[in-house]
Amino acid sequence: MSPKGSIVLKILIVLLALALWQIISIPSKIWKQEAQVLEASRANMTAVYEAQSFYYSSYSTYVPSDSMDKLIAHIAEDTSLNKRRRIGELTQQLNNLLQDVTDVPVVNALLPVLSAIEEIEGDLAFNTRYFEKYDGVTTDGPDLMSQKESIARDIDQFNSGVDYPNYAIARQYLDSLTILKDELNDFVLQDAALRAERYVDTLAVYIPEIEFDELAQFWGEEYDKVIAFTRDIKTTPIVNVSSVADRLQKFIDRIRAANVDLKAADVSGSITMLGDKRTELDRIYAEYTSEENQPYTSNRALTQLSETDSILIKLTPDQFFDPDTFDGSHRYIIAYDSGSSVLVVEDPNLLGMFNEKLTATLAPLSDLAIYEKLDAVQKAIDSTAFVMDDNKTRYRFSRYSTDLILGVKELDAEMKDLRNNKFYRYTANMKTFVDTIRTEQRLSVLKPMIESLLNPMDTLATRLETGNMEDFEERIAYFENRTRQLDSLVQAELPARLARNVDSFADTYQMVVDATRELKSAINAADGAKLRDASDQIAADLTELLNGYHEPVAVVFYRKHINHGYIDNGVKSWEVEE
Repeated sequence: MSPKGSIVLKILIVLLALALWQIISIPSKIWKQEAQVLEASRANMTAVYEAQSFYYSSYSTYVPSDSMDKLIAHIAEDTSLNKRRRIGELTQQLNNLLQDVTDVPVVNALLPVLSAIEEIEGDLAFNTRYFEKYDGVTTDGPDLMSQKESIARDIDQFNSGVDYPNYAIARQYLDSLTILKDELNDFVLQDAALRAERYVDTLAVYIPEIEFDELAQFWGEEYDKVIAFTRDIKTTPIVNVSSVADRLQKFIDRIRAANVDLKAADVSGSITMLGDKRTELDRIYAEYTSEENQPYTSNRALTQLSETDSILIKLTPDQFFDPDTFDGSHRYIIAYDSGSSVLVVEDPNLLGMFNEKLTATLAPLSDLAIYEKLDAVQKAIDSTAFVMDDNKTRYRFSRYSTDLILGVKELDAEMKDLRNNKFYRYTANMKTFVDTIRTEQRLSVLKPMIESLLNPMDTLATRLETGNMEDFEERIAYFENRTRQLDSLVQAELPARLARNVDSFADTYQMVVDATRELKSAINAADGAKLRDASDQIAADLTELLNGYHEPVAVVFYRKHINHGYIDNGVKSWEVEE
């Protein structure tokens, strides 16, 4: 029994180990995939937006979602962009070769010395005020200034090149090579290639003659001086205000390590490598001066394309589609108005599912009686406003009464402002949202509508349940009173022969009163309950969309699918939200 039990135990251990491995590895893999899809989708939207903007700069219009291959064709045909791309390619050849030169072992070992010397000189100068302040502060305190001056004199003497003339010449051309590489964009490409040839030629001549033993001896002695100096600095309060001691030690250590590398370097092998690089420079210069490339290499170098140029050049048809295919393969949504520069590029992911849910949620609210009745009120108001304006113009109110003309204008403005009445606004916005859902899926449109609608929906529900539209009725009654006042002014201010022909504004306005009465009778308390139910479900649907849908993976794990946002006139939704 013992052997059999042992086998079962081993199998259980293996199975548990496999389960543990899955628990650890599968979620990590899923999260990585989710992050990759998110990053790719947002990069795609950025690329599409930049390509559309680039196209707009030429044609003052954008390209619809189903015709975006035009973007790639336009980019391929743009001479200015292609010129920058070609200059960048040719620059990269030279830049890579210059990097190869600096990677030659002897050159690579010399470079840290140059930068470390500059850092030491800078630290000595910048911290002189501290050295002076704490120089010999006690009887047996460290003599900081004399040590600092001694090190500075040694470095000045070293830099003069008197003691190491071959090193000095090699260092000068190495400096020039470094400047050329770091500031390549300041040079015309052809001139840069010629300079590089000259620098490499000179380095190949002088590097074998460098006084390596003398240099090693100098830096060995200087190392001891600097280390002793850093020890003395650390005995003073300078350590509380400056890291100069640690920095000096770091840079002198770097020089010491470089000298070790120099001693170990194969000088003859490095010279052979420099010769090979010189041959490559000849080839590059010949390519630069060819008839094909001269139009490009007669320009300044371009070590890096702008972010926009890089995006445009790399654009592919695959980037027109969202990489998450949870609910199918979809192109990004392109939204713009003809004649406007405003552009929205939007991720379509999950929006179809979201729209289906909203449509189902809003179905009970799609044909509420109050929509039609409120529309009738508005048409009656518009009709009244038209009659007032028509009479104002036909009978030239302005000739007879300033009060009358101002009264008509004021009432017309107040009628237009009726849309700001809460009952009117909440009902109209609800109808607008229901109508929008029928034709619109974009999150950039629906999300702000939903966020601004949820609280008013609850308020409107209460109004419908209680039959309360008092604020609206008060405003309608106010307008009715104003029309009567205007009728009185017409009779008082206009000549009788004209006044008798002017339409009665109050009589015309009676259409509004009747329509308002019908609106109130159309209010149904049951509609309030429908609004409350819909409000809760809309909020839940939006939250679900923003949090993402979850797809089962490996039985107990889930992969999250989300909408990746949009770019609205250059503003990226994910950057604003973050």
